[in-house]
Amino acid sequence: MKKQYDKQGPWSNQREHKAGEYTPPQSIIINLAKEYDNLQHRALFIITYLTAGRISEVIPTKFLRKVKYKMQIIEDEELGIKKKRLLLTKNNSPVADSVEKIEINYEGIRRKDITYAVEKGKNIMYIEMHNRKNKTIKHKIQPIPVDKETELVVMLNDYLVTLDDEEPLFDFEYRKAHRIITKSGFNPHFLRDIRLTHMGRLYDFDALRLVKFAGWTDAKPAMTYMRYNPHDLIEKY
Repeated sequence: MKKQYDKQGPWSNQREHKAGEYTPPQSIIINLAKEYDNLQHRALFIITYLTAGRISEVIPTKFLRKVKYKMQIIEDEELGIKKKRLLLTKNNSPVADSVEKIEINYEGIRRKDITYAVEKGKNIMYIEMHNRKNKTIKHKIQPIPVDKETELVVMLNDYLVTLDDEEPLFDFEYRKAHRIITKSGFNPHFLRDIRLTHMGRLYDFDALRLVKFAGWTDAKPAMTYMRYNPHDLIEKY
């Protein structure tokens, strides 16, 4: 599959996005989804984006891997301060410090977990899935606006119609899912980051709505995930 957005690799692309320099528009997401020939792989890419889901919330997961990454201290000469950032390999991948495995035995999103309804005159696709990193809310239901996400929803449905209600959408483990998504030039966390930014830009979600959509416990992460540049500010004038 030909990559349309891969300047230096997924982690480099994500750092550029976090710096506020560039966030891929939804048109790039749509074009990259079209380049997946395998319908199941395409569905994984689309659902990970549409739901802003973590991989462990989308695919069958026996164990949840909690990874702590090594950090390094760098000097910001312009500001005259020291900052922490991820320690990276020569391939621009983060260096793991420790990995903890937690047994969860989650079967992943099943076909019957995706339903449709008309709410307030709008066609909505609902995707029910597990919610990680929230001790009180273990499930979340992601509403997807069908009329505004038509191209992605149609491509996803091409795969859904091949499944029975009880079937899980995906039958592979984390490593394969990660490889499938990184072929696009994005890593799974980057897709989540992009989607949450799009929810603010395209749908004008405020911090509290992002809390609900992302499944967080409070609004603090919203300040990290919402990436705006000067053009986004001008649109509000």
